[in-house]
Amino acid sequence: GDTPKGDLDASLSVGGYSDVVLTGSTVYPYGTTEGFPLMEDTAGNVISDTAHDYMECSNKGLCDREKGECECLPGYDGAACQRAS
Repeated sequence: GDTPKGDLDASLSVGGYSDVVLTGSTVYPYGTTEGFPLMEDTAGNVISDTAHDYMECSNKGLCDREKGECECLPGYDGAACQRAS
C-alpha cells in the first residue's frame, strides 16, 4: 500500500497515528500524520479491521484545490494519479 506516508518531517523515523507533522504547509495546512491513522466510527469506537485510509490523488500527486484536480508526480497519470505511466 501507499500508506503510511513515510518520514515527512525528515526526523529519521516515522511517527504514529497521533504525531502531527508539517502543520502550516501548502499541502497539509492543518498538518498530517506519518503513520497509519487510528480509524474510528462516528460513535468514537476504534475500528481495528479496516483497509488503509483514503489518500488524496492516490498519494502520487498533489491536489490543485482551485481546479479540484490532481497534479500527478512524474511517472503517474489519471484523474486520481492512479496509473503508472
